Amino acid sequence: MAYFFGPATRGGGQAGWIDYSASNFSEMPELIRRGLKPADVVFASASPMDGHGYFSLGLAADYTLAAISRARVVVLEVNPNVPFTNGACRAPVAGDGAGGA
Repeated sequence: MAYFFGPATRGGGQAGWIDYSASNFSEMPELIRRGLKPADVVFASASPMDGHGYFSLGLAADYTLAAISRARVVVLEVNPNVPFTNGACRAPVAGDGAGGA
């Protein structure tokens, strides 16, 4: 499923093996939180965990945190090159459903 076509998904959409669901980028967090856009499994890059048990999604202040809060499975690729940033972009080490922050 792709909500936006870009270089990584355009070919699959044109070939018919990626489904497309038109969405406004700014509406995605709320659509995911309300369950109108599914987020069953989430893969994301994150900074190393801090002393409080949080990973930072770095500069990914998009809909990733909303998806993490709804997902059944979350896979974070820890990358030391992802900057640790504060604000509403932190994911807890053990899912508490709150999505960090």
